[in-house]
This record gives sequence, C-alpha cells and structure tokens, in this order.
Amino acid sequence: MQFPKSTKPGSYQPHKSREPEDKTTRIGTIRQTLATRKGKNLKHIVDLKCAVTKSIEEMELPRAAMGTIPDSEEQDLRVCRTLILKRYERLEAIGSAGGFHTVFVDVIRAHHWVYETSKILHGDISINNIMWFIEDGQVIGVLCDLDLAEDHSNGDVQSIRPAKVVNASLLQETSTSEKMAKPSNEQQSQTNAEQVPGSMTVPPESEHLQKPRYRTGTGPFMALDLLREGIPPMHKYRHDLESFLYVYVYTVAGYTPTDRTFRPIKQWQLDSLVAIGKAKHWFLTDTKEKEQVFAFTHEDFKPLLQPGSFLTELIRLFRAVERKMDEIKDLEDARWFGSAEDVEAEISEVEEKRDKMVTYSKFMRILGASEDM
Repeated sequence: MQFPKSTKPGSYQPHKSREPEDKTTRIGTIRQTLATRKGKNLKHIVDLKCAVTKSIEEMELPRAAMGTIPDSEEQDLRVCRTLILKRYERLEAIGSAGGFHTVFVDVIRAHHWVYETSKILHGDISINNIMWFIEDGQVIGVLCDLDLAEDHSNGDVQSIRPAKVVNASLLQETSTSEKMAKPSNEQQSQTNAEQVPGSMTVPPESEHLQKPRYRTGTGPFMALDLLREGIPPMHKYRHDLESFLYVYVYTVAGYTPTDRTFRPIKQWQLDSLVAIGKAKHWFLTDTKEKEQVFAFTHEDFKPLLQPGSFLTELIRLFRAVERKMDEIKDLEDARWFGSAEDVEAEISEVEEKRDKMVTYSKFMRILGASEDM
C-alpha cells in the first residue's frame, strides 16, 4: 500500500481492551473542541488520519489455526492496531537546544489548552510522546499518544484502577523490569507510550489486567506523588507539569544534539517505580545528586545549569512542593496522638497548598513564555 508523503503509518500490538486513539473520547473530541475554541493550538496535537484494528483471527495468523489464542481478555489477548498520522519527527531528531525548547513550549501550551477545553489530561508525558514537524521554516511541537489520557470533566481521577481482587502485597512496589525499551536511535512506533530509550518501563498491559493498575505513565517522567509506596493519589494536572520538568531534565542531562541521541539517566533506570521515585526525590532535594545527574550535560545545555536559569527555577519550584511532603508525613505520624478527622483535615490543607504552588501560569512565567498563542 502506498501512503502520501505527508502521512506516516505505524503499527503496535496493544491489549484488546485498550481503547483506540481514534475514539471520540480522545483525539476526536480534543481536536473538535480545540478547532472551535483554541484553533491555533490544533497543529500541536497529533493529527490522526485513520486507525484500523485487526484481531488475530481477522489477520488469519498461524496462532489462530493452532488454537493457542487466550480464552479471555484477562489474559494476554492482543490485537494489531495500525495508525495513519500526519508525518512527524521523533524528539531526538531535533538536533539543537533551541529547537528542543521551541517544541517543549509548544506542547506544554497545547497540553494546557486540551485540558482547559476538553478536560482531558494526557497522563503519560515522556520524550516518546513529544514530536515535531517543520511548517513554513518553523519548528512546530506536537503532543502525541493520547490513548491513555483520562477524562477529568468530573474532577481529578484516581491513578489506581482496581482489579476484582487486590493483593495487599502488590501495593508496596510496582516492578518496571518486565521489558527493556529499544535504544533511542532505533525506530519505534510513536504510538507506544510505554517505551523509554534505554530504560526500564511500566509492566505490560496484560499484567495491568491481572493486578490493580496502580500507575499510568513512564517511570523516569512520572511525578513523585505517583511513585511512592502504597496506593497513589489522584492524578492531577500538576503531576503532568512535573512530568514536563523531567522531560527537560532528561534532555539536559543526556541529549547530544550532534549525535541526536539520548543518554539515559542511569540513576532513574531502576527495577521498580518506587525505587525510581526515591532516586528522583534525591535529585530534587540533594545538590550532589543533581550534579551526578547532570554530569554528562552537553555544552549547548550547560547555561541552563547556572543559578537563576528557568530550569534551575523549575527544579526549585518542585523541590519546594516535595519538601511539603515532610509536613504530610509528620501529620500522618500524628494519627497516633490525635483525632483522625483533625489530622486528615490538616493533611488536606497541606495538599491544597501543594496544588496551588504549581500552576500553568507560574510554569510558563518561569519559562518566560506566553500562556496563549
């Protein structure tokens, strides 16, 4: 089959139960709403032309003839999904610090207006879900992979998706060692939201269906609140902003513009999401840890490590949010000595303060970028 040069097909094999990206609750709704309310942002959201899903039987694969297809969706029952998109370039192909910054600002702005106009939160911000193209000689950033996005029209949603039976021992850690992603210089489908160049990733979807699905996202880019032991809190808008910070940190720490490759942050390539969370806590709160993370920073990005740069100010912001967790831990310990209701009320007050510390307006102000186009 011949495809126009302006489009690019890509195939992947999600679990049968995973909703296709072309459903109106995802890209369709987003693009329709943006077109009427914030049309200038439309080019910064993935343009999905067509999507086709085929089952094992429909493709007449040998597995169907052998009778080895799983009996139910709770098992590893996969489908082949082919997407035809507008042609985009992967983030690592950008080739310059300035180009990356342009793409970064574009997608943060688009992400915000998607949330404001459709109340849909992406939930899986990572370097694999940010792409770009050239229009009239200008770099245009594009936010992709909205298949894991959540509808927040009724408020923030829980990160946890309970299974029928919850094993309490699973609440302690979520393994990320189930599969290794391809290196960043290998071709991957831009629709695979779970792969990180050179890193460990979240468990495969078949495991999510057999156990509670505690976390949505890609470990090195997930907000710290979603990486702690136990059941994670509601996934909030500020958690995605924190993920955007880690995208910039990941790039400054390991991107080489001349080679157009990412060097993984080794401190964040660990065997569990909880362990990654602990490492990122030390990154935010310990100077020596930051120095180790940025030990291989390319010369083009080194100015961003100077005091007062927007990157150091963003790190400072999220460090302050993380420090507030000490207050929450102290309050949790106070349950032994005071009224549980009073303690919960105080914890809620601290959480509200944390939410107010990180806003889109403040994030963009630190970046020195306009909130709207």
